[in-house]
Amino acid sequence: MALALHTTYRDGWAYGFGSVAPYWDKIYGKKTVVEEAGFFSAIFGRMMNTGQKRVSKDSVLYEGNFLRNIDPYMTLPDPNVPIQEIQKGESFGWIESSNYMELLSKEKQSSGDFFNVRYLSEYRGTAGQSIYNKAKASSGREERYGTGVTANNSTSPIDIIYMYINLIPKDWKLGSGEYPEKWLFCVAADKVIISAKPLGLNHNMFPVATCSPDYDGYSVSPISRLELIGGLQTTLDWLVNSHIQNVRKSINDMLVVDPSLVNINDLLDPAPGKLIRMRRAAWGRGVDNAVKQLQVTDITRSHIQDSAYITELIKTCSGSVDSVMGLARTGSERVSADESRGTRMAALSRLSKAAKIVSLQMMWDLGYMLASHTQQLMTKELYVDTTGRWEEELRSQYVDQSRIKVSPFDISIDYDIQEADGTLPTGENADVMTQLFQSIVSQPLLSTQFDTVRIFQRICMMMGVKDVNEFKIRQQQGNLPNAAAVTRPDQAVLDQAQRGNLVPIE
Repeated sequence: MALALHTTYRDGWAYGFGSVAPYWDKIYGKKTVVEEAGFFSAIFGRMMNTGQKRVSKDSVLYEGNFLRNIDPYMTLPDPNVPIQEIQKGESFGWIESSNYMELLSKEKQSSGDFFNVRYLSEYRGTAGQSIYNKAKASSGREERYGTGVTANNSTSPIDIIYMYINLIPKDWKLGSGEYPEKWLFCVAADKVIISAKPLGLNHNMFPVATCSPDYDGYSVSPISRLELIGGLQTTLDWLVNSHIQNVRKSINDMLVVDPSLVNINDLLDPAPGKLIRMRRAAWGRGVDNAVKQLQVTDITRSHIQDSAYITELIKTCSGSVDSVMGLARTGSERVSADESRGTRMAALSRLSKAAKIVSLQMMWDLGYMLASHTQQLMTKELYVDTTGRWEEELRSQYVDQSRIKVSPFDISIDYDIQEADGTLPTGENADVMTQLFQSIVSQPLLSTQFDTVRIFQRICMMMGVKDVNEFKIRQQQGNLPNAAAVTRPDQAVLDQAQRGNLVPIE
């Protein structure tokens, strides 16, 4: 899911919001199994075993959660609710481009969730495109990247409209229910319904999560960071392009020619090292008045200096200053450590704010949905890694196994979600804590009053090392339990050892 999440975050910065739809799916393929080989004996009246054989069978290779990115230009949100509260809306949909072969495979493997796909065979090519698909025309991706390819009958693209709707089945003649239920509808090529079913998910949410780092709390389509500087970027493009055009005009010779004195075809030759021939009537009169260069004036000379000013303004407005981009400040003065640290912390705090907002908007809902899907839709047993805050307890119960077999019945429990938002505790100074830690471990009196191990773990967390517990020494069964180290004077230790109260660990 990492690439899908990255695309969602990028959409949030570039377009104002990013959307992702989690769904449960299965991957089918062949699996090699070992079976008993033999034959039925009429003499003995039973199967005779002759050994084993390897057989390839159709099977589910993997089942689990997947993420589907939703193009912001193809999103159909409820305009009555802000983008961060889509769960309070009546609907949420999007348009997705697929193809006939993929839809046929989906119908085969969906156990009835998809149907009518065979009727789409008549809508291949341009006939399968939706009139609501304005992504290519609106985004300008064809002009920028040249990715637009006109569909023809040799290909089979088909546009699908997915729509989650909170409806009353009785009003839609879909049942006798009189209270809202969440349904999914899929319409292909604007003509054929290929899916219509109640969601029936335990979490009772639209399986969609959105993030908008620069949201205002009220808009369904907030202004993005790139849109904020769109006018400045247009001005910058014009300054540079006009200067380049003026330079090109200056490089090309602008000549005033008397065609009665020179051969005009020799002047039109673009190759260097020209040999321009005079006409016979002008022989012996000289060449001074035959050709004249027009005076060239560069009125765009200051555009490059103005471009530098616009560039700095864009950096300031968008927050992409040099410290965020990893560039050191230029200047004659030497940059102090405090200045460098302060600039870095300020830049990280700006990014940390966006990461925290994305976590509150999307990651908690997304994590809750993924856990609920696994609990409700998982059908096969599998082995999972033992991780998290209860790893030590799991190791003690399962004899230090790093992988545990889990069945669908083992996870039918209530649960809480702790999302990792990726933020750093930038408000604290790790260097100061490191100096304090060195003072504590060097002073026996302080080391008896403070837990040095926990302080060290805190410093690691402040410096961004979040898996420090993975490096701790594991206590094997039968060994002494973990105990906090206590430093005592040498004479006191010897006295206790003579009395038999202290013994060497080994």
